[in-house]
Amino acid sequence: MATFAALGPLLALVAGALAVLLLEAFLGRRRPKAPAAFAVVSLAAAAFCSVRAWGKGWSYFGGRLTADDLALSLTVLFVLAGAAVLLMGSGYAVRRGLDPGPFAGLVLIAVAGASVMVSSADGLVVFLGLEVLSVASYALTGLNRADRASAEAAAKYFLMGSFAGAFFVFGLAFVYGSTGGLAL
Repeated sequence: MATFAALGPLLALVAGALAVLLLEAFLGRRRPKAPAAFAVVSLAAAAFCSVRAWGKGWSYFGGRLTADDLALSLTVLFVLAGAAVLLMGSGYAVRRGLDPGPFAGLVLIAVAGASVMVSSADGLVVFLGLEVLSVASYALTGLNRADRASAEAAAKYFLMGSFAGAFFVFGLAFVYGSTGGLAL
């Protein structure tokens, strides 16, 4: 059944990422733990939306994004992993002088990309989720602007990811050429 509620976990993650970035812009460094705490609340909301959708078989975008039980289980797993990263990494980010808002926002966007990947029923949407996850990971890698090694690692990771993404699109072109569609 196509319903807007199928986008609940994804909307909770993206809205949380935007809210965390706005919170960082307005609070600055006065409350360094606030972005991570708000991001964990956003992750909890995404987990709640995933659990609420359990067993309903919702879909959206013409069936290209489905909320089946496997996708919801993996989304909850990614949410738990994102919460662990936030809880363990927020103190590290503050100690290293990194901005906690972009750190928390990028973790939420990465979790959203992983959620799109596992919820997809179309190869092109899998690629879009992969790219959202990858771009957030590139930015997380290069978040420490003071460290030259961080910038170098982000550039190398970006180049490697770009080549991998190009091969993925090349494979999608072969699949589309032989089957006439990208449905999984």
